[in-house]
Amino acid sequence: MKTLSLVLALILAAPLAMAKNEPPASIVIAAPVDAVKSAIVARLTSRGYHLESDSQFQMVWSKEMDGGKGMIAQMIAGNANCAMPKHILSLTFAVTTETDAAAASGNDQDVPAAFGMGETAKTKPAIHDAIAVTGTQQVDVAGALCVRQRTELNGKNYQAEMAGFLADIKAKSEAVKTAPKN
Repeated sequence: MKTLSLVLALILAAPLAMAKNEPPASIVIAAPVDAVKSAIVARLTSRGYHLESDSQFQMVWSKEMDGGKGMIAQMIAGNANCAMPKHILSLTFAVTTETDAAAASGNDQDVPAAFGMGETAKTKPAIHDAIAVTGTQQVDVAGALCVRQRTELNGKNYQAEMAGFLADIKAKSEAVKTAPKN
């Protein structure tokens, strides 16, 4: 039985060992930070995540891994006598500037100069505040003596999952910004 467990653990751990370190997923969102955080809160609380910490520049969320996924993670990296592993999402925020798409593509417009003297001047690109959001994922397991340890989940599949999550948050946050007020 121990041999079967060891073989199963090695087979399941192989993809984790071969995962390449990818840079964290990030996206620039042209919306106020409150709209971005509201979209994140709505999305993650509806999926059972709990807010561990929140500051001006970072939000950390956790969800206990239960079922088969939690048992496998506990068997591979954890201690079966301790608490179930947790999935951790860390999101960092940085205020940045973003130019309008037309200005960024080089499509400056000619506008009449002051007092209509017949000369034209190039318009300056519109610059506005935006939020750069970077997301990382970790698994938090109880190791020897039930001491919790976090391991980065940074393979291609995890990066694609985080990029999709950030794209959804961007769409929801920017939709709130452009929604008409009554």
